[in-house]
Parts: sequence; C-alpha cells; structure tokens
Amino acid sequence: MITVPEATQTIIKRSRYLTEAISKGIINNSSLARYIKPEIEEMLVKKVSISSIIMALKRVSSEIKPKYFTGNVFKTPPQIIVHSNLDSKETKGLGTQEFKLKDLSSITIKLPYEAIKTPGILYFFVKSIAWEGINIIKVETSASGISLIFEKKDINRAFSIIQSLFSKSV
Repeated sequence: MITVPEATQTIIKRSRYLTEAISKGIINNSSLARYIKPEIEEMLVKKVSISSIIMALKRVSSEIKPKYFTGNVFKTPPQIIVHSNLDSKETKGLGTQEFKLKDLSSITIKLPYEAIKTPGILYFFVKSIAWEGINIIKVETSASGISLIFEKKDINRAFSIIQSLFSKSV
C-alpha cells in the first residue's frame, strides 16, 4: 500500500513547476498540502490530514536540490536575434484548414554545443516566458538554436525576460 510521503513525492516529481518552486523555497507548504490533498486521498483511498501532507512535503523538499544548468551551458550570454514583421502561413491537419498569422516577431537564441546534451534547455526558456503570461505562437528548435515566435505586441517583454536570464547566470 502506498503511503502519504510516497503519494506526495509522486505528485511533486511529475510536475516540473512544483519541483522547481520547492527547490527554490518559494512555495507555501500549507497551501500546497491543501491543493494536493484530494489527489493524495484518491491515491490512498482514504482520508489524510493536512499535517501529514505538510510533513511529507518537508521530507520531499529536503531531497530536491535546485537544478541550474545555465551556468554550465552558457559560459557567456548567447547571441540573441530578434526579427519583426513576420507573416506565417500555417496548415492544420492534412491541408484541410489553412490560415495566415500577421504581425509576428521572433527571438532566436543561439545555443552552445553543450546544449545538445542538456535536458531542460527548451523548458528553461519557455517556462520563463509562460510564467510572465506571454503566449508563444510557435517554437522551432535545432541543435544550434531555439526560435520562439510571438505576436508583435509581446516581443519587447519576451526579449527582456530572455535577456534577464543571462544577466543573472553569468
């Protein structure tokens, strides 16, 4: 039979957002315990107390270490290229629906060789932008770079966010 700590750990480990927030110590354990309580009770098929979940969260928190890869991958800030006034012709399905998006801009981040074998590199950028409530229209990746396509109105904020990631890590 699964225990409260095991159920708690399962929930935390499957969510990159929760893992990161816990590793940085920026999450309130009481609030998180109340939030995950229904799921834990469903997993255990019994009622559990908030205090037992809080204790489990404290144990899990002590095991989770912050994962910062940017210092290892980005020795210097990468080249960042911004393109504006892009139009995109998109096709959905098997050519059944076609639409054109206008007033798009892109940010391309050149990646160092080490990034090829670094898990989470795309997440690092996408998460930072998503947390600020900016919509990414399209993501294009290659071994040498990541291109993020935005509506023109969001490009300045997105650029500031990406730029700030490297002013902290270098």
